[in-house]
Amino acid sequence: ARARSSRARPRPARGALVAALRASGLWDSTLLLVTGDVASGVDELFADGLDLTEPVLTLPLYAHFPGGVGAGRRLGEPTEMADLARTALVSLGLSPPKRSLGRDLARIAEGIDVAALAPQIATRDDGYSVRWADLVLSGTYPRPPSLCDLAVDATCAFNRRDAMPIAATAIFRGVVAQDLTMRAIAAKREPTTIDGETSAALT
Repeated sequence: ARARSSRARPRPARGALVAALRASGLWDSTLLLVTGDVASGVDELFADGLDLTEPVLTLPLYAHFPGGVGAGRRLGEPTEMADLARTALVSLGLSPPKRSLGRDLARIAEGIDVAALAPQIATRDDGYSVRWADLVLSGTYPRPPSLCDLAVDATCAFNRRDAMPIAATAIFRGVVAQDLTMRAIAAKREPTTIDGETSAALT
């Protein structure tokens, strides 16, 4: 799922955590990332199986970087979950794997990275939604996708695929490229043997 900033207010528990970090003198060197699994545009608390629309994919995201990088700023830059993993690795001084996805959010906060270099992809079953800057390509295999330009149509009421065929094709190729990359990464994973009881619990 992609993650983008929202207007939700921090909960008191987070305030207590920040206060404890300040009191212990650790706040200035702390990387704190707070997000959620329920979109700010969804009224239902447990809303699995919804269409992959922009309101559903908009998650709350708060970030505090060591040294106060980007403090007090609110950014409209789209991000995704893979960005959180890369940000944590970089903050710990670790090198992300060569084929890993995501961007370092600290660089975005500093204004070094200002645009998503690759399509941001969300999938569920046969459905997919791909955002590349203000363009969103969405659909369900094997039906033809729909293309939306958020800059002129925030509600995605019109399908602009026929009017922008080059953009639609380029974004879809990005989906295929990332799928191939993820398959290559998965192929190298060490196989895991799961006992019957654990398998039943996961099911």
